[in-house]
Amino acid sequence: MGGTGDIVVASTGFIYVMDVETLRIGKYDNFGRYLSRWGSEGSEPGQFSDPGDMVIDAAGAIYVVDRGNNRIQKFDDRGRFLNEFGAAGRTEIELLNPSGIAIDPAGNIYVTDTGNHRVVKFDSVGVVIRIWGSQGDGVGEFQSPGALAVSPSGNRVYVVDQGNNRIQLFDNAGAYLGTSDSQGDLDGQFQQPGDITVTPSGIVYVVDAGNHRIQRFDPDFNYISQWGTEGDGNGQFRQPQYIEVDTVSGVVYVSDPGNNTIQKFNNLGQFISRLEGPFQSLGHITVDSTNKRVYVADTGGRRVLKYDSGGLLLAEIGVQ
Repeated sequence: MGGTGDIVVASTGFIYVMDVETLRIGKYDNFGRYLSRWGSEGSEPGQFSDPGDMVIDAAGAIYVVDRGNNRIQKFDDRGRFLNEFGAAGRTEIELLNPSGIAIDPAGNIYVTDTGNHRVVKFDSVGVVIRIWGSQGDGVGEFQSPGALAVSPSGNRVYVVDQGNNRIQLFDNAGAYLGTSDSQGDLDGQFQQPGDITVTPSGIVYVVDAGNHRIQRFDPDFNYISQWGTEGDGNGQFRQPQYIEVDTVSGVVYVSDPGNNTIQKFNNLGQFISRLEGPFQSLGHITVDSTNKRVYVADTGGRRVLKYDSGGLLLAEIGVQ
């Protein structure tokens, strides 16, 4: 699908936006002014095929999941190619349809190797540190793992085990620590789990798309609470997709493409407001907590909408 993909914001305030139509990454300042871009279609360094999620490290380096080329690419903050790791295959140094990516405080990179039903941990230069998982529904096994998140301390890794409709918890060496309940619609159960995020205090939020709700867990993945039902009212969803948390205020933003809206909640799930569109087709959300800004990808419109923390639309960034 063409349009705006993932968005990441550097600590310096620079905004990086993936355009999955032109297969380029655009760089913008914090006012939304275009600065530069890089990328094209292909398999050479700096080129992409079906790019996915991005993360940015403390030094400003950007890691991109290049799904179609079965690799991760690393760039500096100016878009200069630094490194790549992975290639199509099933050996320890290869990937097959990678999807989720996360970074820990030490700069290590975690990737869900979806086609190989495993998680691969790399250091910052792409050396494999640890691999865990295989295909199945047992302890530590996966069926097409998707998104993943790392705790602020770096000692917990939460993996969305999509095909098994559960979340599995591991330490940072891949040792199994626990899992959510079986598939279903009860507390702590999931139907089509999607995006996942962890707050600075270690609280975990998971998009339970098939049950049209958000679930909330403690750092050891004990169930705390939930909110949402199917519908188009305030606090209701139709297949919610992405979730982001403002790390300063604790405010939670949920992308609800089925209702073509972004809903805003406090950390207990109480509805606050909606972000005004209109949106053609909703995508990723990114929160810049330092500068109190929220960025929303309007995939169909090939643009990013910029809001303040109160929900006021400040700018429209046309993807270049």
